Amino acid sequence: MPDLDLLQRWFQAVIIHPDGVVAGVLGPDAQQHMDLSPDELERVVTRSRSLTAADRVAIYGRAYHARLTECLEAEFRVLRQALGDDLFRMFTRAYLSNCPSQSYTLADLGKGFPGYLHDTRPAEGAEGKEETWPDFIIDLARFERAFSEVYDGAGAEGAPMLSAEGLRTLLTDQGLEVPLAPAASLRLLTFRYPVHDYFDAARRGKEPELPAPAETFLAMNRRDYVVTTIELSATQHALLSGLLEGETLGQSLRRAGASLPEEREQLIACIEKWSEQGFFCA
Repeated sequence: MPDLDLLQRWFQAVIIHPDGVVAGVLGPDAQQHMDLSPDELERVVTRSRSLTAADRVAIYGRAYHARLTECLEAEFRVLRQALGDDLFRMFTRAYLSNCPSQSYTLADLGKGFPGYLHDTRPAEGAEGKEETWPDFIIDLARFERAFSEVYDGAGAEGAPMLSAEGLRTLLTDQGLEVPLAPAASLRLLTFRYPVHDYFDAARRGKEPELPAPAETFLAMNRRDYVVTTIELSATQHALLSGLLEGETLGQSLRRAGASLPEEREQLIACIEKWSEQGFFCA
């Protein structure tokens, strides 16, 4: 009988294998801890009156993968509604099989799910034409993952934020060539579909129709532990992109194409509004 540490590592390698107990026992992760064949399982796991050693180990394997599936269902609730239970679970099973969990925390489990959907996107439909709905599904997965990361990530709760009045004082003292530090939770997102509208409707208990494609720019932020999204114009998105990359306000205004005084004033008014919404901390 191996020591407890070795036995635990072997047992973990077996039950987390995506292809079941037999494949897990024969897999390299388990074999490096214990050179054991499936027929020799009873050397380390006893059988019961009704279950073989493999059957008993399989209970833990199924429970492990069921728990991972539950975590993905909890994080991607709206995506699950859009796809339906059967198709959603088909995607999650394939994802967990090809991208097994490698982190100590389940908060990281869905990190690669939108990318997996993108990489496995079907190029053509049944009639040989390119399908468009997968692009919406990928966008929706990206939105829900971003929502989870903003909700669970670093925030500015309890810290002083830059108010509109503070911004005006700053501009009076230093002019436009001053950088603004964004809140840690602020994200800029670009989508091919207005997924935020679909997401909001689904969260309110509705069953929205698949929206038409429309280039969509969003700012997502958390304030007082509440995640909000704001739709942006392409110009506003360019402005905020510059500020998040460390440009000064003047540089970001030029990036956004604000060359006339009235254009700059309109965008500065937007920044004042965003300051009141907790977009900047200094």
